[in-house]
Amino acid sequence: MIYSEVHLYRNFPHALRYLRSKREILSKRDKGKGKYEKWFAFGRNQSLDKMKHKLFFPHITDCIPNYVINSDEDLLFYNGIAIVGSSAKDLLLIKRIMQSRLFWYYITNSSKPYSASFYSLSKNYIKNFGIYKFSESDIAFLLNEPNQSRVDNFIEGKYEVDIN
Repeated sequence: MIYSEVHLYRNFPHALRYLRSKREILSKRDKGKGKYEKWFAFGRNQSLDKMKHKLFFPHITDCIPNYVINSDEDLLFYNGIAIVGSSAKDLLLIKRIMQSRLFWYYITNSSKPYSASFYSLSKNYIKNFGIYKFSESDIAFLLNEPNQSRVDNFIEGKYEVDIN
């Protein structure tokens, strides 16, 4: 939904003033041939679907990153990296796997290294990480175990890999 100019004027007058100051620049989008519902409408709607459950993480990092799950459907994911899922439980499981020592080992051995030992977590690198077919009791353990070291040992045992 695109707000009307009246709505913007009443609720966001400074935003409307700013948009008006950029009207000429906006009119030159797509070489002036763009077809927009309103002159100030966002020029691109690809990937602007509302998704309820999102797992956010950085594109480049030098350590196991902080993964953030957000279930606010009105929070628009515009740029960066996120995994979207059908449930918060699914994303919590993915988060636990991606926070693991095994996943970080995989990234540091398959991802593009940047300066100062930073690695990319882009789709091209994480898409080939296989997910073990965990049983329901395995999933319950992963979702409820507070000790990350125990989670790491459990995941490495399932994958039959010794990182130590």
